[in-house]
Amino acid sequence: MDLEGNREIQAKKNALYLAVILLLCLTITVGCYFFIKDNGNGLYIKRDEWTSVVSIGRPFLDHPVKKVVLYFEPAYRCETREECLDLMRFIQNTNMREMRWPDIGHSFIVGGDGDIYEGRGWDVQPIDAKGYIADCISIVFTGWFEDKEKEEEQVKAVKRLLKEGLHLNKLHSDYEFEVKFSCYGCPENNLDEMKKHWPYWSKHPDILRN
Repeated sequence: MDLEGNREIQAKKNALYLAVILLLCLTITVGCYFFIKDNGNGLYIKRDEWTSVVSIGRPFLDHPVKKVVLYFEPAYRCETREECLDLMRFIQNTNMREMRWPDIGHSFIVGGDGDIYEGRGWDVQPIDAKGYIADCISIVFTGWFEDKEKEEEQVKAVKRLLKEGLHLNKLHSDYEFEVKFSCYGCPENNLDEMKKHWPYWSKHPDILRN
């Protein structure tokens, strides 16, 4: 075979290799897209990992939301993934059976394992004892904040979640915090320490404590 023929064969091989590489890259890209879509960028545990109850998709929030309400629930505790999945199911069952709500009430729950668990998520209005909350994302911190290291992990996880909320235009660029305690004796001193690390607190110092 002459030199010209060898060059033509090599060119065809190179074109085939390039096509395979491009197809592989496309497959990886599409796979990553759907993985991220289904797993919230890895920032939180999707609700289909802990419940088979279909989310009630109404009423929806108007984005971007201008307020994030933080709840502290020391009665809710979990330390491992399995315990936190069980806790999510317990909260949902309690909300649906005792409160007569159509689903779990809050948008996200922060477990003692440092992970965030999706409740009603970014798009559906959360619920509390007064009914639907039309203008906010609600986030529940579990535990009593006795462990400084675990507390920091919870805070870091929420800060990543809120940053993603800004990126997705779910949160307004000038959103503010509101804080609600669930009981007398909740850790206000720890909360005051946390405030130093949350920029939106310094911009909006008037925090509601109920």
